[in-house]
Amino acid sequence: MTYCMFTFDLGYVQGMSDLSAPLLFITQTEVESFWCLTGFMEMVHQNFEESQEAMKQQRLQLSLLLKAVDPELLDYLGKQ
Repeated sequence: MTYCMFTFDLGYVQGMSDLSAPLLFITQTEVESFWCLTGFMEMVHQNFEESQEAMKQQRLQLSLLLKAVDPELLDYLGKQ
């Protein structure tokens, strides 16, 4: 909740609690886990934007990599 208020333009997005729970477990304090999450989200916030453009770009890059390395796997995943 605090992070959502801190970055009001992004708001809450599915998966944020999955990121914050291990941080809270490791740091054992809400303040430290908040700042760890804030620092991490600065690096990956594009993955949580509503347009999902960063996720689409990463999927395209992964597809190109699989096409070169394991085209059979890419074909299998395309059928799912």
